[in-house]
Amino acid sequence: MTQAEAIASGNAASLTISLRSALLRNAHNIPETLKRQKCWVLWKASQIDTVRRKFGKVPHYPVTKRTRSGQQGAEKDLANLGTWQEAWSAFESYPEFAGVGIAMLPEFGFVALDANKCAKNAGEGIDITNSVTDFSDTTYSELSPSGLGVRAFWLGSAHDGKNHNDGFELFHSKGFVTVTGDCLTKGEPEALTESMRTQLEARCGAKNAQRVEERLTSSQAPLIHPLIVTQLGDLAAALVFIPSDDRELWVRIGMALKTLGDAAKPLWQEWSAKSTKYDAEDADRTWASFQPDRTGYEAVFVEAKRWGWEGQRQLMPDSRSHPVPIDMKALPKIPPVSPFIIPGWLPEDTVTLFSAHGGAGKSFISLYVAICLAVGRNPFRAGEKLLRRRVVVYSAEDSTIVLQGRVRRYMDYMGIQNADLDGWLLLLDATSCDNVLFKEARTGCVTTTRYDWLADTIHAFKADLLIFDNASDALDANENDRAAVRQFFSALRGLKITVLLLAHVDAASSMAKPRDAKGYSGSTAWNNSARSRWFLIRDEAGLTLSQPKVNYARAGSQVTLAWDTSHEVFVVTGSYDEAPNGGQFRPMLLRLIGEVQDEGTNISLSPTATNNPYKLIKDRIGFPRGLERAALTQEIAAWRAEGLADVQSYSQSNRSTGMRLVLTEAGRALASPKAAVSPFTAIAARAE
Repeated sequence: MTQAEAIASGNAASLTISLRSALLRNAHNIPETLKRQKCWVLWKASQIDTVRRKFGKVPHYPVTKRTRSGQQGAEKDLANLGTWQEAWSAFESYPEFAGVGIAMLPEFGFVALDANKCAKNAGEGIDITNSVTDFSDTTYSELSPSGLGVRAFWLGSAHDGKNHNDGFELFHSKGFVTVTGDCLTKGEPEALTESMRTQLEARCGAKNAQRVEERLTSSQAPLIHPLIVTQLGDLAAALVFIPSDDRELWVRIGMALKTLGDAAKPLWQEWSAKSTKYDAEDADRTWASFQPDRTGYEAVFVEAKRWGWEGQRQLMPDSRSHPVPIDMKALPKIPPVSPFIIPGWLPEDTVTLFSAHGGAGKSFISLYVAICLAVGRNPFRAGEKLLRRRVVVYSAEDSTIVLQGRVRRYMDYMGIQNADLDGWLLLLDATSCDNVLFKEARTGCVTTTRYDWLADTIHAFKADLLIFDNASDALDANENDRAAVRQFFSALRGLKITVLLLAHVDAASSMAKPRDAKGYSGSTAWNNSARSRWFLIRDEAGLTLSQPKVNYARAGSQVTLAWDTSHEVFVVTGSYDEAPNGGQFRPMLLRLIGEVQDEGTNISLSPTATNNPYKLIKDRIGFPRGLERAALTQEIAAWRAEGLADVQSYSQSNRSTGMRLVLTEAGRALASPKAAVSPFTAIAARAE
């Protein structure tokens, strides 16, 4: 039964079989850019409308196989979204799923156009209406599962919108879109230009499409990495020594070069042409088929050495130096104070590890930190001036269009101009480059040419801070290898600059409380080698940035953040300088306990009881974020000692005697609404 016949007859089982068969044929066309994000869902076909020839698509999480539900973009939702590998493995194993798709959330930086009923004669010379091809021909596009619609994908941001009359819908921050691989325009999604965004929003009826916004011009775009030019020059010198006659070697070298993108294609063609077997069309087809994930351009250098090339790779800095003895006679009379770029948070000339689950918002927030430091503001305390710092943001995660959009929105929110950042903030889009700084080699771990280039860039910019996103891109070694991790951190310190290194954690850590979470992935050397650590947790209430470790100040400081819908940025809503304790929140806690007592609920002091104080008030409005059960228990013990609360006996329903917590008159007095003020330091991000 064909797909059209299955839809016409309302046969969901046959429709699913047809859809699965098509995806199995076309999955290899799905762009790697989409596959790299942890944004994937599965979907089932449902509710077939035989008259309109449409069917529903119900998204499911790849690991749990449960229907996607709850708040989109919440921590639970993000944790349950799958990687491409997880989604594809589940699709292959469970025949009830008809296809795969991606969740559309701002964190992923995708924009998708869904155009309905615009394709005709699918399978025999497809005819797409011009109103759609004007958009879809500019980027990666594909047929929808029905074969009657078109999906087109871009990198960037846009306002969601839906034009019911024309059947156009624009996705960026909610919902999900199916991905079929049945491509019309093959390749990777292109960056969404301002002109294209304006046209899409207008065509799709986006509510905010007419809003006037100041945009970064092309002349203000972040600098493009010059390293690839240097790499190609070095590779050309190495390729002189390697013959191109053996096809297996030819393919292997091509795969290694492809990791630098299409910029390396002319070099590949020139080298290939040295062989008498050279066929230009075959070389083009072979190059297009390469999807390397287990090699790197440095494999060319390794192979060249086998054929007599004498080029040398850079050794790690520590191997060229020795420990320096400290002159005890020169000890200062007054102990030196360890300097901080952000007081209490970011120690100078060290490596700070900033960890969070993928999609939690750490890249977004680190960019806010960079902007604040570039203009001389404390990102976590309103009105506090800091020494201006030159900051380099090295982004292997987010592209130019994403970085530009986020910077512009923060600039608008904070009331700063382009000139305020000129010469102080350098944004580097490294999404199309090989970003390994430190890797395993036959002779041991070594730094790379990218490391050397980055060191030169930092020096030329006279930078004070490097924000590197992400650790998984920088380290090509086993993250559980303690020696490799420690040497990696040593290499970062060799850059002679303060480093904020972003890193992922597993889903379990991301959903745990700061005190319970591991806060880093891999060997304990990650924790031991970093002089300080930041840990970001996302929940329904927002974000909490905690500081589980800092070697030169008191650890435990926390900052709370929330999403500002009007400006589309994360903003700081509160901060405190150490882990919260019950005494800080006494009036608020007394009021919450009083509310429960007034409702007629008996409050047990047994930690295992379902009606213990923590369980009864932890989800109520006003309960301080970050306050742990143990801290509340200690505070209640203090209440009893100070006469603010007491324990009294009462008769339970089974006629046995129970004990319950009650507030005294003194406790009630402190629990008045006027006294119940949170000790959070209020943050107004616009404040000077």
